Amino acid sequence: MKTLNTKKKFNWNIISCLFIYVWAGIFFVSSLGIEDAGSRMFPQIMCGLSVLLATLFLITCLRGKDVKEGDDPISFAGTGRAAVMGAILGGYILLNYLTGFYISTVIFLPIGMLYLGQRNWKVIAAITIALPLIIFLFFDLLLGMMMPTGILF
Repeated sequence: MKTLNTKKKFNWNIISCLFIYVWAGIFFVSSLGIEDAGSRMFPQIMCGLSVLLATLFLITCLRGKDVKEGDDPISFAGTGRAAVMGAILGGYILLNYLTGFYISTVIFLPIGMLYLGQRNWKVIAAITIALPLIIFLFFDLLLGMMMPTGILF
């Protein structure tokens, strides 16, 4: 005799939608501090677009259309690895505040690539040198924009 399992599994994608709502709200409120209305428009449009897409995804989640029959259950096996990468990114942000964009980027890139599994030192060196150089040439020289310098320099 078959027993009916009427207990519905929790859809973890709903948490993702709530996360997007919170971050969009934070960014929207932060954008209100931008004095120039033209500069304020792009982040506010992105926040609105994020909320719209999260709402469409939430509706899909609530209707049960995002999970197909036979899908594997959600695994949290990589959560610790993601938390470490989040800590590395947090360190990059702090280092960016202290030393500026270029120094922190040159330190962050090899650490991030090594942690994510890149073992080819030629690739690591090429990206670590080329990316800040390209950003310097494009943003600083071509567009005349200043990258963050940090409080120590």
